[in-house]
Amino acid sequence: MLTIYKLTQARAALCAMSLCEADQAELDAAGIEDAVAMLEQSLPDCSWSHEARWNDRPVFMYGVRPLPGNEIGIPWMLSTVHLEQAERVAVARLARKVVAQMRAEFPILTNMVHADNEDAIKFIQWLGFDVSDRRVGPGENFRQFMWRRA
Repeated sequence: MLTIYKLTQARAALCAMSLCEADQAELDAAGIEDAVAMLEQSLPDCSWSHEARWNDRPVFMYGVRPLPGNEIGIPWMLSTVHLEQAERVAVARLARKVVAQMRAEFPILTNMVHADNEDAIKFIQWLGFDVSDRRVGPGENFRQFMWRRA
């Protein structure tokens, strides 16, 4: 069963120590050497953040951070090695609800995804985001994704 909990610093650190290979590669490409420290620093700036567990194992954490001085939200999600054990339909349903909540709060949502992470890109597109073909970010290893309220 997929259960949701408010993300605490301690739980974020636990999740960060078991990130899936693709998400660890994304952090590495962004120049983030210490995922735990990055989360400790950025979580307080989030509007909200949560952890999803499948049978009490952490499968992913997610949230949204407002861009200071703007009505732009920065959605994020980091998955653990346990994601593959979770029921895909349950994850998809939750993701749709989470994105709807983000869209209700922010007229623009944007972030970057590693250009080589085809599964993440497909998932982001399935959630209704537009993903640019142009490479951006550190080393031009990323593609920007965006959703804008009509």
